[in-house]
Amino acid sequence: MLDDPNPVLVDAALELVLKFRRESADLIPVVAPLLESPRPDIRRRVALLVGRVLAKPGTESLPERGAMIGELTGRARRDDVAEVRQTATAALAILPDAGIDETLRTIGQDDPDQNVRFEAEKALYERKQNAALRRSD
Repeated sequence: MLDDPNPVLVDAALELVLKFRRESADLIPVVAPLLESPRPDIRRRVALLVGRVLAKPGTESLPERGAMIGELTGRARRDDVAEVRQTATAALAILPDAGIDETLRTIGQDDPDQNVRFEAEKALYERKQNAALRRSD
């Protein structure tokens, strides 16, 4: 239902996928176009969904991984709606990929919205704490 032209069905399908944590790599090609939706609530939930998918083990070799990280970064840095930027920032923060820290640092310094900056700073702090824990093991 995620690729249905009816926005009500897309909305319901997104809600169910997120609620029951049914995200999988198979959904990436279906939901990627929804990051361009005119509805901010759809863009926000798709960013969350994409982040969850890309954070799963075994998705490092997805052919569209780089493009999707780029899309999330674009949403986190340039979306018109602060809630979308905040959610996309949180989605980026759960990814283990190189370069994410620098992106979070930039968002934490440059975003015009305090909540988005806070999300980026919080994510950086948590990533540093997790890295320190892994090193001490």
